[in-house]
Amino acid sequence: MVKCKDTVLSDNVEVDIDEVDVINGECTCPFCSSRFRVVVREASTKNTIHCKRCGFDWVSRKGTPMKCPRCGSYSWNKETRRCTCMICGHEWIRRKEGENPSRCPSCNSNRWNEPPKIVEKHVIAEDPVAVRNRWITEKYQDGEGCLTIASELGLPLLRVMRVVTDGLSLKVMPRI
Repeated sequence: MVKCKDTVLSDNVEVDIDEVDVINGECTCPFCSSRFRVVVREASTKNTIHCKRCGFDWVSRKGTPMKCPRCGSYSWNKETRRCTCMICGHEWIRRKEGENPSRCPSCNSNRWNEPPKIVEKHVIAEDPVAVRNRWITEKYQDGEGCLTIASELGLPLLRVMRVVTDGLSLKVMPRI
């Protein structure tokens, strides 16, 4: 790459060496047509440094740096272990190297490294009318009257009274 100092814009413009016509160390700027001297940048001999915490790459001017310029970590060159909560999916870097964190910083679960337990529910296919009738008789036995149960379910009062008398085998009229 060569550097061209454009006098009109007064800022440095980088141009590929193939794009300019070089004669005796001077060339013509393809942007402003002014003449300038060729300054060839040499390839950087400095090493590229990689932060192991945030993944940022940079070129250090003074050897080994103290901290990462992006994340500010002083342990940028140490191996880190990323933790992932199996409950909420949150990812973080643990602070202490030797021990596991006690809780997830997002959901505060102390079982962040255990897979969640899957509880299988056995659903018994039952007739919805039978479920409703059983619920009506349980409410009646708990002390509620037929009128309260009928208004709660939106059913006619006589139907609720028939369910109670049939379900409990009553010989007398149920309480309203």
